[in-house]
Amino acid sequence: MQQNPGVLTVSMAPDPLSVQSLTLTSAKVPMLNVSIVGDVAPDGRSMLAEVDLDPLAGAMDYSFSMLPQGVYSVVSFTLGAVIFEGTWRGMPLHIHTESDDHPQPTQLRAPASAEIGPGADGAFTIAVDTNSWFANNLLDSATAVNGVITIGDPQNELVSEQLNHRIAASFSLK
Repeated sequence: MQQNPGVLTVSMAPDPLSVQSLTLTSAKVPMLNVSIVGDVAPDGRSMLAEVDLDPLAGAMDYSFSMLPQGVYSVVSFTLGAVIFEGTWRGMPLHIHTESDDHPQPTQLRAPASAEIGPGADGAFTIAVDTNSWFANNLLDSATAVNGVITIGDPQNELVSEQLNHRIAASFSLK
């Protein structure tokens, strides 16, 4: 009797977003080509084309149930176009960064590997420090036009670049 292959579950665990004077009504951070990397040759079973991180929705789990038997220790992805809607200090806020603003893949290494095989499951948690995205009142450096703050090409490009960098740096693998 053949056992089912092991399953690797990846939990996305964003911190609850709590930034004074910021209210978000929607938030989407696409993670593209999410790949699990280990000591075996990667194939289509070790990748999800797109996972949408919604820091307003809380934790989400994604399962890789058909991974080849092996030892896995890295999760890799590229960030897509970030979209936020809400208010900052009572002013309407629109953030839309382009996906080409995130050219480098993010690679996270687990502190301990997960050995996956028949009857052997594993789990990783990707912690996301969402509050670091807007730390030190980043949005105060944005210029409002007609009472609206718009961040993204070509408006408030420096704030957009800082936000993109902060988002990419906010992920850690547990």
